[in-house]
Amino acid sequence: MNDKELKPCPFCGGEPTIDRHYIGQRKADYRIICKHCGARFFWFDRLFKAIEAWNSRINCPECIKED
Repeated sequence: MNDKELKPCPFCGGEPTIDRHYIGQRKADYRIICKHCGARFFWFDRLFKAIEAWNSRINCPECIKED
């Protein structure tokens, strides 16, 4: 897995997306949000930190809801 590949949501198995919040013209904060259930992490000042936090969470297959 490369650094920019996001794991599925640990709660619903949904597809995550990167949310950017721009502060001025040159600064941005980042967090990862599940497109399906809205699960999210804290804001990070670096994209790689947000991805690392999302991907390093505990996988819980029992927590994933089947539709």
